[in-house]
Amino acid sequence: MTSRNGLVLTCPFILLGASLMAAPPQPPTSKPLATANVPTIKETRPDLVVVSINFTNFTTSPNSTGGLRGAVTPAFTYKNQGRSRTGTFQIAWEYWDKAANTWRPYLGQSFTNDLAAGQSWTEGGQPADQFLWDIGPDWPKFRVRLDGGRAVNESDETNNSLVREFRPAMMPLRTPTPSRSLQPPPIPL
Repeated sequence: MTSRNGLVLTCPFILLGASLMAAPPQPPTSKPLATANVPTIKETRPDLVVVSINFTNFTTSPNSTGGLRGAVTPAFTYKNQGRSRTGTFQIAWEYWDKAANTWRPYLGQSFTNDLAAGQSWTEGGQPADQFLWDIGPDWPKFRVRLDGGRAVNESDETNNSLVREFRPAMMPLRTPTPSRSLQPPPIPL
């Protein structure tokens, strides 16, 4: 049987006399529908991401209470991994104040920048960026937050922050002065 639009219609049942019998399955006789060539929509918005927080120049020195004072120079790298410019945005560079149980601005400033698509930038890493603390049971923790005010309409708003704790590979130990009883006896000449 053929329809008005020229498609061949098949009926799965055959009427024989008064009874209805199932017809054997037939292969399709119409051509499959052509798939439309639909273009893929590519995201064109910017996407800020914190790539890394790094530390250099770790040193220690005695502090006023007989303990050690630590110094480290942090730096962070961020990137616009999107497909368009970001425009101006805020950068919050913070450290964790354990005593107050809150994040505090680091160096008391926030930065702004405008990144082209694919562009990276590094902040910090200079002598003026050095962070000092009295060494205790906890190590300093830093956080970078990009575009906290949501000035940039991004493709992904969930990757704008990174937290990293500074931990040196080996903590320098203060060597106590040995007492006279621990010194080896003089060698006779």
